[in-house]
Amino acid sequence: MILALALISAGITCVFASLQKPIFDVSLSLSVAPQEREQTQDYQYDGYYALQAADIFSDTVASFFQSPENVVEIYKKAELPLPSEDFKILKKIFTAKKIAP
Repeated sequence: MILALALISAGITCVFASLQKPIFDVSLSLSVAPQEREQTQDYQYDGYYALQAADIFSDTVASFFQSPENVVEIYKKAELPLPSEDFKILKKIFTAKKIAP
C-alpha cells in the first residue's frame, strides 16, 4: 500500500509539474573596480575621482536593466512572451541594486 501511494503521489506530482509554466529567478553580479594609477606629484586626490567614475558607471549599468528596450530584448533572446506591453510595468520587471564603496 505504501508503494502504491508513493507511485500515485509521484504521478500526480509529475502531472502537476508539467502543467506549470516555467519560473525564472536569476542573479547577476557585476563588479566595477578602478584601475591602479601611476603615482605623480600633481595628483593629490588619492583615488577620489576614480571612485566617483566607478560609481557613475555602476549607475549606468544598473539603469540598463530597467530600460524597457533592454527588457524586451532579453525576453526576445530567451524566447519568452512579454508579460506586458506597458513601459511602466516593463521597467519594474528587473531590479538592479548598486552597492557603492
